[in-house]
Amino acid sequence: MPRDITLRCPCCQAELVIDLEAARIVQHRAARPAGEKPSLENLAERAKEKPRLQDELFGSALIGERSRGDSLEDAFRRARREASQRGDFELETKDGEPSSTDEPVKESEE
Repeated sequence: MPRDITLRCPCCQAELVIDLEAARIVQHRAARPAGEKPSLENLAERAKEKPRLQDELFGSALIGERSRGDSLEDAFRRARREASQRGDFELETKDGEPSSTDEPVKESEE
């Protein structure tokens, strides 16, 4: 014999899950409101609007990724500078000499 049964309330159309052993309602799911169904025109407008919204979301995500990269680069530069000041390592220029700046060493094009 099942322990729980599911019933629909005749007044509010909510779904009730009843534990038969405890003789109590253990779960209540409110009925979904019937509401108005969207018209074909509204659906067409939403379909036209969707690409623009997707472009906006993509653009904001792209800006976020770019700024994230910039902030990671800044954090890396700060960490290199602090490590250099502690003496963990020395920053070098492209000719191998120690440098006091945290500018990255650029490869020479050959």
